[in-house]
Amino acid sequence: MKKQIVITQIPMRVGVVQRLKKTTFIRLLAVIYHEMRFYLTFKKFNHGNEFNGYICKLPFEYAELTSTGEVGVCCYLPKNIGNIDRAPFKKVWNSFFSRQLRKSMLDGSFCYCDKTKCRSMQNFDSNLIKKEEVQDQRLKEIISKEGMNLDADLKTLSLANDYSCNLECPSCRVGMRKMAKEEVSHQIQNFNSIIETVGPKLELIHIAGDGDPFASQFYDYVIRQTKWEDYPNLKIGFQTNGVALTEKKWNSLPSEVKNKVIYIGISIDGASTDTYEKLRLGGKFERLISNIEYLARMPDKQKLGICLNLNMIVQAQNYREIIPLIVLGKKLGVDKVSFTYIRDWGTFPSGEYERQAIQMPIHPEHSNLLEILKDPILRDPAVDMGNLVHLMPENL
Repeated sequence: MKKQIVITQIPMRVGVVQRLKKTTFIRLLAVIYHEMRFYLTFKKFNHGNEFNGYICKLPFEYAELTSTGEVGVCCYLPKNIGNIDRAPFKKVWNSFFSRQLRKSMLDGSFCYCDKTKCRSMQNFDSNLIKKEEVQDQRLKEIISKEGMNLDADLKTLSLANDYSCNLECPSCRVGMRKMAKEEVSHQIQNFNSIIETVGPKLELIHIAGDGDPFASQFYDYVIRQTKWEDYPNLKIGFQTNGVALTEKKWNSLPSEVKNKVIYIGISIDGASTDTYEKLRLGGKFERLISNIEYLARMPDKQKLGICLNLNMIVQAQNYREIIPLIVLGKKLGVDKVSFTYIRDWGTFPSGEYERQAIQMPIHPEHSNLLEILKDPILRDPAVDMGNLVHLMPENL
């Protein structure tokens, strides 16, 4: 018998928001309490002089918007920089924590950053750069002036503010979820407010950090209703499970959208039917492979130079398919295969995360993972080991 899919619609927190507006003083006290508690209890990291002379670009030019209004600059930080449901984006962008975070980058302490989670701190690449090698004039001026209070002229906006998805992967959610209509309207308001503020200088918009771009009313609005002609320098990147990104779907996208796409990331947590369909509940491996084959050979990819990337969340149930996924990626004609280890998003029952966290030295199969990481194919330029780099034999 076919499994019945229950879609959970999460109603907008209208009543709560309205009540909070009437209790501004209480809300302010709550915010102050949580802020003070963080600074009194958080144990800062001590990296010595390891990152002196380096700077991470993210707090100076990147922001991610979530469905609760929270704005983050890196998912590995201990807290977000603020909430646009409580303050305009410009104030959030220069919140107290934003300034403290930037200060920690400028003085080289990186005291809020966990090296065991950050691929850039492990690799000394990507967003981590030597100050003397910075080419961007804006960032050079920020470094020279030790600027912590910035104009709202970030370069990259990542949209993670609609959790609606056509799959129910156990690593990130419990059941299938869909955003309610009134909440979609609220997210559209937030997006329009931010894009009006940062759009003219924005260089990249990432769709999406949560949910799926092609299974969401909100992301569909962004794709089809944004006045892209007003932002000639803006590019688009898609992160998707790929199930709904068929040939028909791609060809239905507005030409002004397709012409701006520079990369498509496909989340695929297995290189075989059994593993994939166990970890990507609701997905069909054969259909996904067909979609990837089309994307890899479609004329638009060649014409526009779109980078096609396969992503795997490495865990106990799929780590043995790290190498097979690289082989599959080469066969399909993708440009890149990347890996990152599984994180606990609060969706696992008690003890399940520990059973899946193969990257942890205490895991009974951790040594098997280390053996796999010795394979020379992982040094291929098309392979990105992400935050697993510190487990590679040359780094242990």
